[in-house]
Amino acid sequence: MWEKISRFYPPWLDVASAVCLGFVWFYTASRYGLMPDKIPTHFGFGGMPDAWSVKSFSSIYMMLVIGTLVWLSMFLINYFLIIKPEDPRKFINLPQAKKDAMSGEQIEAIRQATVQGMVMINLTMVLMFVLIQYGMVNTALGMQKGLGWGVNILVGALLFETVWLTWKTISLSKLDSRTKR
Repeated sequence: MWEKISRFYPPWLDVASAVCLGFVWFYTASRYGLMPDKIPTHFGFGGMPDAWSVKSFSSIYMMLVIGTLVWLSMFLINYFLIIKPEDPRKFINLPQAKKDAMSGEQIEAIRQATVQGMVMINLTMVLMFVLIQYGMVNTALGMQKGLGWGVNILVGALLFETVWLTWKTISLSKLDSRTKR
């Protein structure tokens, strides 16, 4: 599996995501007993808490569960639907006639861009979940005052990454006289 992944991107990016998630799970669990009865559960645009809830498993761990499921599902989609298949044409969302007119190099370039874009989006999502969870725990414990602007920067990065991925796949899927068979 890692050999196949390494054809597209450094596998340590997936390991880094898993380590970040593992860290924030451990950090949250180790501080659960120290948290007060009310914890911040929503933060405004500036990163300051604007809603508080009673401390419970769901109010503390729901963000982690969602973040872990998002990371795992994106990793599995990327691997089983994009990286692993021998014929990537099956999973490119274009009309069949257009896919048939594309060269093998063009199809591989689309696959490469899609895989790399998905990995960057996945890593950014993990960092955002980790930053929010870490900030929530520290704010609850009085160790910091809100999340800061890091989440907004990561939202901007996510928007940039999705626009880049969209532009890249559209530009790679254009047919010209050199690529038509």
